[in-house]
Amino acid sequence: MKLSKSFELGLAVIVVIAKQPDNSAISAKEIAGRLQSSLTYSQKLLRKLVIAGLIKATSGSGGGFTLSRPAQQISLADIVVALDGNPISFTSTDLFRAATGPTSLDKTHHAFQTADLVWRQVLSQTTLADILQ
Repeated sequence: MKLSKSFELGLAVIVVIAKQPDNSAISAKEIAGRLQSSLTYSQKLLRKLVIAGLIKATSGSGGGFTLSRPAQQISLADIVVALDGNPISFTSTDLFRAATGPTSLDKTHHAFQTADLVWRQVLSQTTLADILQ
């Protein structure tokens, strides 16, 4: 399964937030600075993480971003879905069906669906806390 480059930066963003002492808030500007990334791009990813309910934003003095729940309750699958949607590894086209026939297409679909299921199970069982250890 190939994830986007945005996913890697988004994962780094949530890791920076999770590493804050006592779940203290951190600004988008500070996150972008630590990761040496564009502030605008970091803000785009932060928005996706907020919309997904993985982090929360607080405005005002001392505001910034914090985890919305403990790192033990945020799975890698949650982060993938927040940043990249629900990717699937194989979608068929008429070209493949013409080259292989319907039986091969069914077998190929089954193999990739099984791989996707295993991939999602592993990511669902791995938490943000696990990768921070």
